[in-house]
Formats: sequence, C-alpha cells, structure tokens
Amino acid sequence: MTARTERRYRPAHLVCMLLAVVAASSCLFWGCWRWDNKYTAPGKQPSGGVLTLTDGDLRENPVVFLVRDWEIYRGRLLTPEDFQGSGPNPDELTFIGQYGGFEGADRTASPHGMATYRLRIRLPEEQRSYTLELPEIYTAYRLYLNGVLMRQMGDPRPESHRPQTGNSSVTVQAAGELDVLITVSDYRYFYSGMLYPPAFGEPAAVAGYLNRRYGLRVAALAAAFCIGVLALCIRAMTKPPAEGEQENPLLLLYGLLCVCFIGYTCYPVVKTLWPGGLQWYYLENLCYSGMFLLVILIQRRISGFGNRATAAMTMLGVFVCCCSLATPALLSGNMTLMLAYSHLLNLYTYASAVFLTASAVYGVYRGTVYSPILLAGIAVYDCALVWDRLLAGHEPIQLGWFREMASGILILLIGVVMAREIARQFRLRLVLEGQVENAARVMELQSAYYSVLLEKEQEAKAMRHDLRHHFRMLRELAVQGNLDALTLYLDEYDDAYLARGAESYCGHEVTDMVLRLYAGMAEQRGVALTVDVRVPQDMDIGSVDLCVVLSNLLENALEACDELPEESRWIRIGIVWQMSRLSIVMDNSFDGVAPVTGGRYLSRKRGSFTGVGLTSIQAVAARHGGTAHFYPDRDRPVFHSEIVLVVRQARVPQSIN
Repeated sequence: MTARTERRYRPAHLVCMLLAVVAASSCLFWGCWRWDNKYTAPGKQPSGGVLTLTDGDLRENPVVFLVRDWEIYRGRLLTPEDFQGSGPNPDELTFIGQYGGFEGADRTASPHGMATYRLRIRLPEEQRSYTLELPEIYTAYRLYLNGVLMRQMGDPRPESHRPQTGNSSVTVQAAGELDVLITVSDYRYFYSGMLYPPAFGEPAAVAGYLNRRYGLRVAALAAAFCIGVLALCIRAMTKPPAEGEQENPLLLLYGLLCVCFIGYTCYPVVKTLWPGGLQWYYLENLCYSGMFLLVILIQRRISGFGNRATAAMTMLGVFVCCCSLATPALLSGNMTLMLAYSHLLNLYTYASAVFLTASAVYGVYRGTVYSPILLAGIAVYDCALVWDRLLAGHEPIQLGWFREMASGILILLIGVVMAREIARQFRLRLVLEGQVENAARVMELQSAYYSVLLEKEQEAKAMRHDLRHHFRMLRELAVQGNLDALTLYLDEYDDAYLARGAESYCGHEVTDMVLRLYAGMAEQRGVALTVDVRVPQDMDIGSVDLCVVLSNLLENALEACDELPEESRWIRIGIVWQMSRLSIVMDNSFDGVAPVTGGRYLSRKRGSFTGVGLTSIQAVAARHGGTAHFYPDRDRPVFHSEIVLVVRQARVPQSIN
C-alpha cells in the first residue's frame, strides 16, 4: 500500500472532525468512569474498618465492592491469633488503590515489603453463603476468613518469598460477622499489596458479574484473534512481488498488532485460568510497547511519510521493546532500574501519542487517503490518556481500562483502513484482469481476421494469374465475332469468380471485421446468420469495447446454437445508430435452459459461476452510460439480448446494408 492523495482538507473541517471525535470519546470514557467503576458503584462502604450489610442492603445491591476503610498494618504479616483479645492497632484506615504499594504517603519510600489488611463484615444472623472475589494482589498473599486459611497465592513469608498472582474467588458460609484478613508481601514488582477492590456478595450475583466481565473480554480477544489471523492468512496467500517490486509488509504488521493487543489485554482471562508468577507482566509490557511501534510503522506505510522524526520514534520503540524483554533482570528488586524503566515507558507512551497525532494531522492536511480514519483512532487514544489522568479512581467492572478500550478502537479503525484498501486492490485487480482479457480477445480476433485476409490475398493472386488467360479467350471470341459464346463465357466468369468477394456489412471497420469473422464461423457450424447494420464510419467508440460487446454476443449465441440440431440454428442481429445511441439487438435460438442466480445468468461452461461474457458486456454498457438486458422468451426457445450505448459521431451517418 502506498500513499495516495485524494484532496486537501480545510482547517475548519479538520477542527470539526477532531472536536466530534474528542466529544464522543470523552462521553464514552466519562460514562465508563461513572457507571462502570468500582469506586462509583452503588452500595454500602466500610466505615472504621467495619461494613454492615442487612438483608435490604443485599437485596438492593447483591454485589458490593470493598473499597474504603480497610485496616492496614504495615511491615507485619499478622495471623488470626494476633487479633485474639484486643489485638494490635492499625497504622491507618486506607482505601484500596490509595497508594501504589506499602510505602503509604511517603513517595520516597520503597513500595516493597509486607503488610496485613483487615476488614470486618457484619452480616444478617441467618447463616448463608457469600462469595469474596479477589483480583490480583501483588505478589503473594494468604487469605483468612473467620480465622481459617481459605486461599494462598505464592508464599508471602520474607525468608521463603515466592511471587504468584491471579484472580480468585472464595465462597464461605457465614452468619453474624465475617472477619477478612489478608497478609501480603512483595519484593520484586512495581506495585505491592492490594491495588484493586475485591467484590463481595451473594454467590450467584458475584458469579454473574464475573461471567459478564470475562465473557466480554473473551469476545474482544476472539475478535482480535480472528482479525489478526485473517490478516496473516491473506498475507500468506498473497503472491510474492515481481522482480524489482518492493514487498509490502502491511498485512504482516497489522497481524502482529492484533497479536500484541491480545497479549496486552488478555491478563484477566489468563490470570483467572492460570495463576502464576510475574512472567505474564513482562510479556504484557512487551506487547504494550510493541503496539506503539507497530502503529508507527503502519502509519508510515499508509501515509507514505518517512522522515527523521519517524526514524527516531522507530528507534525509540525498538529500544523500549528491548528494555521490556530485559524486565526480568530489571525487576529483580533494584528500585532505581525499576523507576527508570517506568519513566521510560511513560515517556514512550506520550511521545508516541504526540508523534502519531502530528503525523495524522499532517496526513489529513496533505489529503492522504485514510489519514482521517487514522487521526480519529489516534485522537481516541489521546483522549484516553488525558481522561486517565483527569478521572482519578477508576477500576472497571465489566469493560476495560481507558487505554485498553482506546487501543481496541484504534486497531478496529486500522482494520477498516486495511479492509478498504484490500477491497480497492481487489477491484483494481478485477478491472486489470478484465482489460487484459478484453485485449486478448481483440488480439485473438485480429489474428483470426489476419488469416482470413491472407486467404483472400492468395485468392486475389490466383485470380490475377488467371486473368490474362481470360483476357486471351475474350479477345479471341471478340475477334471471331462470336457474341453468343462471349456472353456465355462472361456469365460463367461472373458466377464463378465475382461472387467469391467478401461480403461487407457496413463501413465501420471494427464492426465489419467482427461480423465477417463470426459469419464465417456461423457458416461452418451450420447456423443461419442474418445481419442488419446501419452505423456511421466515424462512430466514436473504442475498438476494444465494441469488439468485446459484439464478439461476446455472437460467441454466446453460437455456443447456444451448438446445443440444437442444425435445422434449428439461427441468429438475427441488428445494429443501429440513431441520436447518439448505438442499439444492438440480437435474437438467437437455444435449448430453453438458462440458469439464473441473483439476477445473473450462470455460465454453461463454468458450472455455478456467472458468465464472464455477459458481465463484460454489462461493464462496457455501464462505462458508456447505457444498458444491457438479457432474457429468454416466455413462449418459445429464443434468447433476447438488448444493448444500448451512448456513442457520439462527427458526421451524419450513412446507411450501408
């Protein structure tokens, strides 16, 4: 795919388009923050480390997201025995996601270490089942419910720490009060502790919430997978470029982009089905970095812009991807390297957004095809970055994060660009194949007609050779004064030689050539051909188009007649030019079998495929602002063809039969 320019966009049009995209994106992200957010979801919240839920509360909100007023004990891995009696005092009451780790309000402190979270939930006195859903907790924890160890991920003990993360849920029988105690430790990742609010409620309601969430995510991943596989399959089935042509890797880049999107967004499903260590986070960072690099390469291919800024961003993208590959070493607990990598990733994100936006705006200004679609997708991602900063406290319930949704929209719009370009290339290929086929048909007719001319030339040579013998005989008869013998000899010469001359149907060269050629073929097949032509010599129509129409009509008619006995074979064709309209009407006998599908006649030679000849005639008619109709007679086995073409002429036509 190469850059093509269709028209320049006015600044006012560009501004209006951007404002519309920004407004729609902002409404989408604000709506998600307001109605698909654990922090703004309805339902009671804990107060002072205690959450009280009545039967009415559970009926009104069967799923509650435990966000606020968790007791936190920093630097301690406590057990239920430690809370026998009065127990220790918490360091503070915190809400989930308030800090990035165990460092608390001290931004200079290390997020690594350990902590214990505690929350007491007062429930109705009737014993029933409740489900607690725990998102990923970094990076090892133990869960105690009413003093019983219910779930463990990894090993949180410092002397034998083993990281493991995953999404899990626990169902428990409880009545009166449920004591939730979670001991957490982390020494290797960016974040630590509980960052995502757990969900608590009736088992059916929690299961429904989780099923909807994972169902939507699986559907998005399946769509991206199918689109990516389709792009890669099309790329694999594409013929290699001819010698001297440059290979276009656009489909390969788009397929890899879909793969990176899957790797970036599939963590909820992966962490639910296969809890494990930190390896998936390394792959997620690599896919996130790779998405920007691939979008930069795709935009460069589509827009055709290759400058120093593009080269610099490409090199930066490659460098960040290499750093992402090295994250297992970087995230080994060295806070300096971890913070440096985090800042590099943020810098790369915003630099890529600015570069892609500027490039797309320039492409729209230049009028490059598809740049407006790319600009719309990039503007959506820009809005996601902005609202991610403006709307604090967002944890999606059913959908995804702002950046995930924006990435999906951008990839979908790039897919629209790819689909439109593939369709354009396919249409162009069909047109070129049609032109090649028509040119081949003309060459075939010219070759056949050339053999006819050679045959006629040989006949003319023979007649010239014999002509002197005839002159001697005529002179001898004239000298003798034998007029009766002279008259008889002339009559025999007229019947034997003059009648051999090739018949001319009209003064238009191409029309006459095609009609003479097919007249000879009709005579060989025993088909009675009747021709009535009244067209001017200087008719303004391309020789290829006229040849395509007449040759396809007559060839189809001859093939139809081949299915009949010789006495039933006939073709009548009339060609008339009048008031800038060339009308071609042809009737021919056939066996009455004319298979039709979708309003198109199927080829008798190609089985279930549409006939190429009739399609070519219709294409020529459309190109000349005319019509082409084909239909069988209802009462008798006759097939009718009616073609009208808009054709100009320089002089008044002369009638030649």
